[in-house]
Amino acid sequence: LLQQLAPESPEELFNRALLGLGTIIALMRANQYMESQKEKASAADSIGPSKRTVKVKPASVKSLQLRFLPVFWLLRLAFWMSGPYFYQVYASKVFNGQPATQTTISRIFLVGFASIALLGPMMGRLLDTYGRKKGTLTAALLYTVGALSTTCNTLPMIFAGRAIGGLGTSLLGSAPEAWVVSEAMRGTNGDASYLSETFGIAYSYDPVLAIISGQLSGAVAKQRGPTGPFLFLPAFLVGACLIAIVFWGENKAKAASPTDDDANDDKKDAPKKATVRDGLNIIWPTRNS
Repeated sequence: LLQQLAPESPEELFNRALLGLGTIIALMRANQYMESQKEKASAADSIGPSKRTVKVKPASVKSLQLRFLPVFWLLRLAFWMSGPYFYQVYASKVFNGQPATQTTISRIFLVGFASIALLGPMMGRLLDTYGRKKGTLTAALLYTVGALSTTCNTLPMIFAGRAIGGLGTSLLGSAPEAWVVSEAMRGTNGDASYLSETFGIAYSYDPVLAIISGQLSGAVAKQRGPTGPFLFLPAFLVGACLIAIVFWGENKAKAASPTDDDANDDKKDAPKKATVRDGLNIIWPTRNS
């Protein structure tokens, strides 16, 4: 009986373990929900019907969550789907008649990290200037270009695609969150107080999305090879962009507008703007400082 129940392959063992863990987590979450409902009911009964108050989530918060969460989850699906085959897709390349070496693959990854390190700091200013919605759409576009570049077989195109994909990754991790925070701060019904709940819902399902995208990318890779997941993930990005285009409004950073009388005083009292050099001096203080 034990031999019949034993998995025949590592993949089957993984799927069984995943199913078991998923079932346990679902039961634990259901138990937590039931316990919380019991605590709320007992607390309400102890207060009494005359003093009982129920905090109702504002409709504006529900609307904001319904507009933000689908876009966020679709973007995360695309992000996680590319992860398992990043190395394999570059390792399968042949450049100038020679298979890609470990050194070449390391340089490809380094180009992506370098683009984030060099150009990432200015992404925040661009988001504030041109808008967080445009930043989210640009992130999806850049990430799509980076994903599709994995089909190229020339090293310069691979380097360029990895650099563009790195910028897309940088925006992908900042633009949607910046948009929802700005929208919540502009709300008049205490929307900002629900930001912790919104991000809690968003990231609590992130591991589930990672598992789903990993399984999906594995199935696609079996049919299309290591480039398959990179050709499939733009579908999630397109879906996210369509929702954002239809349901998102644009928001930008509000520029300060002091009066003419206070302008000179503000300039005198304004602190010096922090630079990258100031940050490096904090990390590695010089002898003179």
